[in-house]
This record gives sequence, structure tokens and C-alpha cells, in this order.
Amino acid sequence: MKKTNLNIFKKDIDLYNRSKKQLTKKVKDNLEKVLLDIIKTCPELKSVSWAGYVPSFNDGDPCEFIFNSSPYRINDEYEETPEPKLEPTVDKLINIISQIPESILRDCYGDNFELTLTQNKLSHEYYDCGY
Repeated sequence: MKKTNLNIFKKDIDLYNRSKKQLTKKVKDNLEKVLLDIIKTCPELKSVSWAGYVPSFNDGDPCEFIFNSSPYRINDEYEETPEPKLEPTVDKLINIISQIPESILRDCYGDNFELTLTQNKLSHEYYDCGY
């Protein structure tokens, strides 16, 4: 059977999709390992949460993906700044999270997600920003 440009192109797309799926899983697995290594250095830090979302309304402006590498919840409290004893560990977590391109975060977790890191795992669930 003669290879046509269309057949080659379709195979390339299939390879791209398989590779992207494998790399996405690898990135998620490795991110969890790295973040767990960091949080376990600070037993007082029980949980840290981040949110990524696309608002459904933005007062006429385009609704674009929003992710802030600073956590919005620390130890299940809505805090803008961590307690001084937690700050070095939270800063390390922020440093790692901030290095991940938004496109990779969206590939890994979707458009609307909450990531919660505890001493045992990194979990994600659907996040509704409320607008």
C-alpha cells in the first residue's frame, strides 16, 4: 500500500496524541512527587490549595484561563500570606507551581480545577469560580 501524505499526516496526529497523553500523565505523577517532597519537610503545613479556571463572565472582556501560583487556601484557611513558620515551604511550592506553563496545567487538570496538596497526596477536583 502506497503511503500518501494524508496517511502520514494521520499517523503523525495519532503519535502526537499518544505522546501528549503519556507526557501529561508523567508530568502529573512527577509534579505530585516533587510537591510531596517539599510539603513533607514542614509537618505543620497540612494542606495548600490552588485554583485554575476560566470565568464564564468577564464584563465584556474575553474569558481567559486564570491561574495564580500563590495558593488561595493554606491549612484549610483562606489566607493571602502564610504564617511565618510556613512561609519558606509555601514559597518553595509556589516556585515549582509557577514554572509550569498554563497550557500544561490545562492539559493535566482541565479548564476549571482546584489542586489540593496534603502531606499524603496531590488531588484535583472541579472548581467553580462563581462567575
